[in-house]
Parts: sequence; C-alpha cells; structure tokens
Amino acid sequence: MDSYAIFSYDALDSTNDKAWELLIQKRIRLPFIVRAKSQRFGRGRYGRTWVSEEGGLYFSIVEEGRFNNELLVCTTLALHNVLWRYGINTRIILPNDLYTVRGKIAGMLIERRGSYTVNGIGLNVNQKSFPTMDRPTTSMFLETNKVFETDKILHDFLDEYFHLHYDYAFSKWRDIVLRGNKRLKVFTRFYAGDYFLKEIDRALNLYFDNLPLDKKYINLFDVIKINTLDSEN
Repeated sequence: MDSYAIFSYDALDSTNDKAWELLIQKRIRLPFIVRAKSQRFGRGRYGRTWVSEEGGLYFSIVEEGRFNNELLVCTTLALHNVLWRYGINTRIILPNDLYTVRGKIAGMLIERRGSYTVNGIGLNVNQKSFPTMDRPTTSMFLETNKVFETDKILHDFLDEYFHLHYDYAFSKWRDIVLRGNKRLKVFTRFYAGDYFLKEIDRALNLYFDNLPLDKKYINLFDVIKINTLDSEN
C-alpha cells in the first residue's frame, strides 16, 4: 500500500493525540500517518513515559477495521525485520517491545475508539545518549556507530508493515517470541507469577504451564507487564 498521507511536525505533545485530533476534525482518507521530530509527552502502555527527544523516529498510524492482535504482530515483526536489514538483531519482548542485547530500542502503543485505531510507534535511531532510565535503552546509532536517515527508515517500515499478511506475520512472530520468551514473570490486574510459556494462538492467548485459578491462558492484552528471566522490561 502506497496511498497514505504523512503529516509531519517538528514537535508535538504526542503523535497519538494529534492523530486522534486530525481524525475527528478533518476528513482525511485512511490510513494516514502523523510523525514528529520530538514529543513532549510521549507515552507507552499504562501511562508509562516514552522519552522522545530529537534523533528518534516517532509516528502514529491511523487505520480502521483491523484488530489489535494483527496490529501488534505486524508492527513488532515489521520493526524486527527492518532493523535486521540494517544489521541490528532484536528480540521481541512481550507484550510490545523490541530489545537488543544492550537494551530497549523500540516500542508501540495501540489505542482504539470504536472501529478506529491509532498505532503509536517509537524507534530510537540517532540518539547518542539517554537520560537516566528505569531500563537499559539503546538506539540504532549506539548499535552500529552509524547515523541513519529517519525518512528512509520510516519508508522502509511502512512498506514492510502494509504488505504483511496476518497469517504469515503471526507464524513468523510466534516463532521469534517463543524462542526469546521462555520463563516469564507476568503481571495482570489480578495476580502475578513466574510461568513457562508453552504456546501462543492467533488471538494472542498465552498458554503457560502452571497458571492459578484453573486458568489455561492469559490474553496478551490483559497483561500489564512481562519480565523475561534475563531482561527487566
């Protein structure tokens, strides 16, 4: 798909907030993208902050009709594939982050209102340092010692993202996730525990070996936070 508009700004409070504003106030053909060189109040899931200084790639995709599981899978797989083509190996860390061995390099936030979704994505590109963070953080520059064109990376990502079909994407995503997420500490609104991940289905139900309350699975969208055995995220 190549027929989408990109609205670019120097700075925004949040690309997701601007995307909702444009969707409500303007008659813009879907899908469309909102991007900014920096965000004053970039955010992640459950109100977490995404540090969004200049040098990164921050954008939101506005769509209609696709389910959250397809958006999450296609986004994280497209990021993984594009970074691999730039020589950067990543792990997909549940629920929606990408890590290298140095730390977190990308994440996403899906917001839904009715049939509309705004899919906010942050990728650390040319940052050379980060403020004090509660987790290890890295960028494409720190991984490769190279400066990248954010416009080209955005184009590469959108080309990959819009051409992924869910059946193919889920199969590839599932294999990557199962390789990189074995023993997990899972936090939900009702309980937390250490579990061994056995399987994932297309609805993104996570099947574990010893869940409490006779449960067979936890849906990924009911998860507040997941820590892997060797990575606190």
